Amino acid sequence: MHIDPQTPWFGPRRYGWGWAPASWQGWAIVGAYVVTSLAGTRMFLDAHLVGAALVFVMLLTVALILVCRVTGGPPSWRWGSKNTAHRSRHGGR
Repeated sequence: MHIDPQTPWFGPRRYGWGWAPASWQGWAIVGAYVVTSLAGTRMFLDAHLVGAALVFVMLLTVALILVCRVTGGPPSWRWGSKNTAHRSRHGGR
């Protein structure tokens, strides 16, 4: 398997702040995050460890944000395309 460092795993979202998966690697990371957080949360909640479940999900989320930042660049606020016709249809902003 060849990993191309020039291909971003995450790109800017079209609307809002943050990242969205831009390649199969990005989608794999998001899938692993979802599966791991659900499995870990269930494991901790079955043992009645609510605090541990919260800490677990927070640590996974921080790890996901770090991976997005490293493989996708800095986040920025975006509000769709820069097409003015698109903006005028939606409130003129």
